Amino acid sequence: MNKQTKLVLERSIFFTFVFVCFGLIIINEKQDLFITKRVEKKLNDYIEKKYNKLNLEKSPIKYKNTTFTIKLSSKDNINYFFYVKYSSKKITDTYKEDYVKGKSFLKYIEKKLNKEITKNTSTQCKISINTSFDKMRDIIKERLLNEEDLIHLKIYTIEKDLMIENWNSTEISNTINNLIYKFNEKNITPKSFQIRLTNKEDITESIIIKNIKNNFISIQNNEQIIKDILKDNNTSLLKQYEITYEKDS
Repeated sequence: MNKQTKLVLERSIFFTFVFVCFGLIIINEKQDLFITKRVEKKLNDYIEKKYNKLNLEKSPIKYKNTTFTIKLSSKDNINYFFYVKYSSKKITDTYKEDYVKGKSFLKYIEKKLNKEITKNTSTQCKISINTSFDKMRDIIKERLLNEEDLIHLKIYTIEKDLMIENWNSTEISNTINNLIYKFNEKNITPKSFQIRLTNKEDITESIIIKNIKNNFISIQNNEQIIKDILKDNNTSLLKQYEITYEKDS
């Protein structure tokens, strides 16, 4: 075989290889498109059958890690949404968790509140909403969906860690009072405070006090409440103000 014949043969093999590769790519793309269209129809049929009465915006279908996903968002607020997914020939959705209970939406609201409160008070804290969306009254739901004046809506708990230099009832009650004053000055009105107190001299000694209300600062015997907690006495005074506590390890 001379050099020219060999060169022609090599070129023929190369072009044949390229042609086959491109052909396979085109076939795979068409096959993927066919599968996507078929799955999309199944998802749309599922959505139409189960959720056609809801006021929803539908996202384009997405494919990742062998799962097809469509995001369905409320037209009242795009951050209030749930997912419908197709994987392993099965359709599932997050309607109950994300739309009925509002799990993802309330997490979004928590982050928004946290950002606003931190900005207004220069105080780092954690915000938690412990009531699911379906347990809230319609008037509260509407305000959340409109994201209207959230900071004054008493549905959230402010969680804060405090280091106590002198581990006694006077120091602790004064520290809690000062914290609440700081929020009150900015007209921030949570449902309650949850405060983790840690003894600076012995950081293994720590207590979490729950359900402290804004009115704690006006309770004449609020120091007695702290005394009872330090003595591990769940007294009638704590029950009266519905304050609970637990030792934190």
